[in-house]
Amino acid sequence: MYRLQTERKNVAGIQEILLKFGLDYTIQFCEGSFQLCREKSMTIELEGVSRWVARRVALAIKKLNGQESVLVQKIVTTKEFV
Repeated sequence: MYRLQTERKNVAGIQEILLKFGLDYTIQFCEGSFQLCREKSMTIELEGVSRWVARRVALAIKKLNGQESVLVQKIVTTKEFV
């Protein structure tokens, strides 16, 4: 699973990017700080995607929002549908 951390900005545009890539995703809205500045942020979890796809999505979000960076984290998980 890959987790993307980004500024909460252009949410509809970000959702369009995720749909364009045909991804299943979860979005959580958060508050945090980056470089000592408080900001509203969002976490996007992408299940079952490659590193390449996660990076392409992050780059598209970065470009959309004119951001310096989007954090990409690889999370090792196990899953079970109950």
